[in-house]
Amino acid sequence: MNSALPIEESYRESNDNNTTFQLVLLDAKAAFDTVIHSHMLRRVFLAGIDDGHWGLIKDLHENAKSAIKWEGNISQPFDVNQGVRQGGYRIGNISVNSTACADDVALISEEPDQTQLLINMACDYAYMEGYQLQPTKSVVLNITNKKRKQGPVSTSFTMGQHEMPSVSSATHLEIIRTTSLKENMTANVEENIKKARRSAYSLLGGGFHGHNGLDVETMVHLYKIYIYI
Repeated sequence: MNSALPIEESYRESNDNNTTFQLVLLDAKAAFDTVIHSHMLRRVFLAGIDDGHWGLIKDLHENAKSAIKWEGNISQPFDVNQGVRQGGYRIGNISVNSTACADDVALISEEPDQTQLLINMACDYAYMEGYQLQPTKSVVLNITNKKRKQGPVSTSFTMGQHEMPSVSSATHLEIIRTTSLKENMTANVEENIKKARRSAYSLLGGGFHGHNGLDVETMVHLYKIYIYI
């Protein structure tokens, strides 16, 4: 939620001030699998975690071993020199970028040259910290609004030697982002209705109500959890 809020506020500020901006959504390749332990521990320390918790994180990764289980057989243990368990630890915010949550990174800028500069900085940071950004899966949205008589100038952006695709819609942190605030609301309302309909149909098979199904109290409880909100 905290990572999605700055993007939402940028849309609303652009709509209020009748301005345009670029939203760049970066895709990190196997970010959890390629984290270098020494880099992670340094970033954790710089984030202010320098007490016993830092030592605990260090102990969890030092001399760590793993094994593979396949068809009832277990391989010989091998050393784990990089990467963290996905869901086991949090990779904090990535500096230079406007907003980040784990490997979902977004860049926001009103000026194309500044946007390209942020992309270059993100690439340099990724190289320094040992993970890769995928130029074919990272996208650019040129945000505008209907108040402006002239739309945003179409500008191409590059990641290294590769040109980044410019799209009209993309999903970030499970929220659909488009080229305008109004289209955002329409797209997300339609998607939420689809999710609610699918959730309702999934409950119907097990007896959403009726003599062979759930009691009313349980049915209402499930409805509020999976459909209503």
